[in-house]
Amino acid sequence: MATIREIYFQTLNKKSTYLTENVIRSLLIKVNNLKDSNQFYLLIDNECQNLDMFNNMVKEIEEGRPYQYVIHSSEFLHFDFYVDERVLIPRNETEELVLKISEKLKKRDTKNLNLLDVCAGSGCIAITLDKTFDDINVYATDISKDALEVAKLNNKRLNANVKFYQGNLVD
Repeated sequence: MATIREIYFQTLNKKSTYLTENVIRSLLIKVNNLKDSNQFYLLIDNECQNLDMFNNMVKEIEEGRPYQYVIHSSEFLHFDFYVDERVLIPRNETEELVLKISEKLKKRDTKNLNLLDVCAGSGCIAITLDKTFDDINVYATDISKDALEVAKLNNKRLNANVKFYQGNLVD
């Protein structure tokens, strides 16, 4: 069997637009049940596990499916959110928005403050703010039942305290 290192470089040599170093490393971390990049580098000369799964993931990515959907994971401000096609993949611009909101909240009394995230999607905004500020009440809503299922899953996975509601606040 091939080592993680061998598979990494074989895949990198495909010179695919979608298969960047970070994407390949993320896939190998996922299929080898590694914790993070540190563990990846420590165990890089170990035998690669789940090679068929890895090859299937590579094929999906080469066909244009976003790797976050393939690995069901998207990092957002150091939190690992579950994502699939029911929600949009969190974007860097949204991280910047949450950082700006956090800066403003740090300058004021947040005791018993209520925050509402409309169109919550994966819940990344609401959950990150809930995890960042202990004394605020965070509520989130989405019209999509499917999106709320993902957000509630993330709320539980990340041990957050966001209250979710389904509905269209515009109505």
